[in-house]
Amino acid sequence: MVPPRVRICLQDSEGTETAAAAILAIDCDPLAVAAARNNACTAGVESRIQFSEGRMEDLQATDAEGILVMNPPLWRTLGRG
Repeated sequence: MVPPRVRICLQDSEGTETAAAAILAIDCDPLAVAAARNNACTAGVESRIQFSEGRMEDLQATDAEGILVMNPPLWRTLGRG
């Protein structure tokens, strides 16, 4: 069941919340992008996220600040590539 209202926000160490900036979900695998879109839809937050097929290396920063969350390929993480 999807909650009636989902808030996407950042919370500092004192508990103060601010609205989150734009969220971009990017992956070179179209199946991963589709899965992410489906999960966001199920959670009721799809309209807050921009989904895109592409490579992390090709991203260009649009703001001076932000938060980057990524899951690099395991073979690169293990130093095998």
